[in-house]
Amino acid sequence: MSSYLITLPVSAFFDALLGIKFDYRRNIDMTFAILGTATIVYFQQARLVSALLPDSATRVRLFASVDLGVNVAALVVQSAGFGRLVKRLGLGAALAFHPLVAFAGLLAVAAAPTLAVVTLVQALRRVTHYAVERPSREVLFTVVGRGEKYQAKGFIDTIVYRGGDALSAQGTALLAAAGFGLGATALAAAPLCIAWLALVAWVRRRHVALEAAR
Repeated sequence: MSSYLITLPVSAFFDALLGIKFDYRRNIDMTFAILGTATIVYFQQARLVSALLPDSATRVRLFASVDLGVNVAALVVQSAGFGRLVKRLGLGAALAFHPLVAFAGLLAVAAAPTLAVVTLVQALRRVTHYAVERPSREVLFTVVGRGEKYQAKGFIDTIVYRGGDALSAQGTALLAAAGFGLGATALAAAPLCIAWLALVAWVRRRHVALEAAR
């Protein structure tokens, strides 16, 4: 949420420049800024790997295996599952899938902050991001023009995503400096997923309204 407060003035400028409905774009920006919660799990994984796997070759093998599994799973899910999910449950359910996975994952890490759990949660989150969240995001831009779409996507992919990641990293470091362990840090981040779900619900309703007005 704090990352969005920083990007709000820039977002407002782009909204005025591009002629996009400000409240719609604003909440899309906020929705993807909260994706920075994933950075928390990433840094937890990095800390555990550094502490438990001092050998660089072992770390490389672990990350290579995880990346391969994520890529294969994302391909299968997007090819065989995404269309069915949207058709059966609707775009709102597809948009809500990632924050639900993130929430459950953070609770799992809070309960058992081990390398196996953190690695599994990070892998599931990445699969969900690539196979469900990103295709769902594309649908949100069907209610704006092509030029507006690519300008807005560029802003989200750079300022919003990277800003959310950077501030999440700083927040994780501050919590660690304050004595928060991996489990406590994950638990502290979990409420952000509730805000994420609320924003997803609003964006979906607004998308339906804008689609009906076209």
